[in-house]
Amino acid sequence: MKSYQIGDIVCTAVPMPDGKWRAEVRVNGLKLQPPSKADYIFQSEALFQDKSAALHCAIDHANEKFPAE
Repeated sequence: MKSYQIGDIVCTAVPMPDGKWRAEVRVNGLKLQPPSKADYIFQSEALFQDKSAALHCAIDHANEKFPAE
């Protein structure tokens, strides 16, 4: 299993124009297996009423796709 360092995976809540939030996960492409020139980017289809819920969605996605060793 790949070991990630701080900053390799970034989870954020992105504000939308309508005041809702979208979850986003970005993984440094060079840290992927196999390495990629492009970063892995996930944006949730779902929109969330608050920033905290969107951030929890992003963290859950990152933990599922890129689990710790």
